[in-house]
Amino acid sequence: MKKLFLLLTLLCLSLSARAHDAEVDGIFYNLNADNKTAAVTFKGDNYWDDDEYSGDVVIPETVTYNGVTYSVTSLGDDCFAGCSSLTSITIPNSVTSLGTGCFADCSSLERMVVDAANPVYDSREDCNAIIHTSTNELIAGCKNSQIPNSVTSLGDRCFYGCSSLTSITIPNSVTSLGDFCFADCSNLTAITIPNSVTSLGEWCFYCCSNLTAITIPNSVKILGYACFSGCSSLTAITIPNSVTSLGDDCFADCSSLTAITIPNSVT
Repeated sequence: MKKLFLLLTLLCLSLSARAHDAEVDGIFYNLNADNKTAAVTFKGDNYWDDDEYSGDVVIPETVTYNGVTYSVTSLGDDCFAGCSSLTSITIPNSVTSLGTGCFADCSSLERMVVDAANPVYDSREDCNAIIHTSTNELIAGCKNSQIPNSVTSLGDRCFYGCSSLTSITIPNSVTSLGDFCFADCSNLTAITIPNSVTSLGEWCFYCCSNLTAITIPNSVKILGYACFSGCSSLTAITIPNSVTSLGDDCFADCSSLTAITIPNSVT
């Protein structure tokens, strides 16, 4: 069910994908001959055709193919998605664009490093995550990620499919959790949400099947669409008086949830 959901949500992106233009040292690229840039991609026509990347992958700043040198400037949509044997990724200072879902379902990923000279992204404080420097948004994480106190938001899909993640602490600098933020983190059993958070995005905890209980702080006003859908082990939840809206399918398929109290603040 979870794999099917991931395929459907990214289908429009995947259908438009094309086979790679080049393979150099085990990394696949799409090449732009006009501006001599390269984008990391997956091997086949669709990312689920292969689990081609494994182990420690170091993205180079440049790549030479047929005698032409290209600057590696981006990681394409879904480029590492589903690579369950990928353990670490190193991103150079030349990469200034990360595509949608590029690390989704990388269940063994444990180390993420961005070159200190990168002008757009960083992995400050050895956090094992990728942070957008100017916005302080954590946009990609892994099972060993530590969220620095300087991070103000967790981006869409940042921990999507990180099935090896068992617990994580969110600092009180964070004010929002993005769509699909912890979706399909099937072994997440504990999470602390600070009082600074005001919203939980759509599908935020979708299919966190081992999450048994969660306390929503009284700073949260909105629970997004399908926020806790598929949390089949969730047995208790407290909705504070600050919450004014519950999204459609908010608790769909929460088969262990036997009772819930909705406060008068919900309209």
